[in-house]
Amino acid sequence: MAQRIGLASADDNPVQSPASSFSARFGASPEPFDGSGDWQEWVAAFEVCSEINGWSDREKLQWLRLRLIGHAGRVLWRLPESATRSFSEAKTALGEAFQSPGQQLIHEMAFRSRRKLATESWATHAEALLCLAEKAYPRLDGNALDVMVNAQLLQSIEDDRLQLMVRRAMPTTVAESVRELMIQQALQCTFRRASTIASADGQCDAPESSTTADLESRLHNLEQSTRQLERLMIHQQNELVLAVGSRSRQRRLPSRAPP
Repeated sequence: MAQRIGLASADDNPVQSPASSFSARFGASPEPFDGSGDWQEWVAAFEVCSEINGWSDREKLQWLRLRLIGHAGRVLWRLPESATRSFSEAKTALGEAFQSPGQQLIHEMAFRSRRKLATESWATHAEALLCLAEKAYPRLDGNALDVMVNAQLLQSIEDDRLQLMVRRAMPTTVAESVRELMIQQALQCTFRRASTIASADGQCDAPESSTTADLESRLHNLEQSTRQLERLMIHQQNELVLAVGSRSRQRRLPSRAPP
């Protein structure tokens, strides 16, 4: 009937709902935040999503109320109205709430006690220290953080010899310390490999040395036995000569008749 009167059917001209229109211009959604993670990382990702979607300041506040859940959501709702008039003001107030003095102390203790794991590289360990320092000392600028992280990185080297060799190079930045650590660690590995090869060669030579020493001892004993045999033969030969000479003299002497 709609075709007879010249009207377009619903299939020919579909009407988009507000939800479908919204989804068409929707590009990215921030993950929910309950306050247990890192606030600075989350809000940075939130702002990236807002730029992709082109949100206004009012839309940012609406999405902030929607994506903060659990403890984080309760913190937002407890903020005074003056702190939620704009997204920038809400962001500052929430940052101060999530970075309470007690929480900063926990981050500082974690920063001071952080040690390199066996499965970590020095670069990974330095990056972990930097993240903890940013949480523990949020008011410090980049240069001050680098100095503090560099000092803690050198202090966390448990190998005394390695720490001494790195400190001798006097690195002033985290990047210089990581580079020197990698160099010294590579040198240590090279020396250990060389000493291992030398030790293995020494173990291989040990049986040969033992055989040579045993042979020399046997040759010495054989020489002594030969010399003793020669002296014995000379002594027996002398005795034989003396005995033969004595008998010859007895034969040459004339026999005397009794008176």
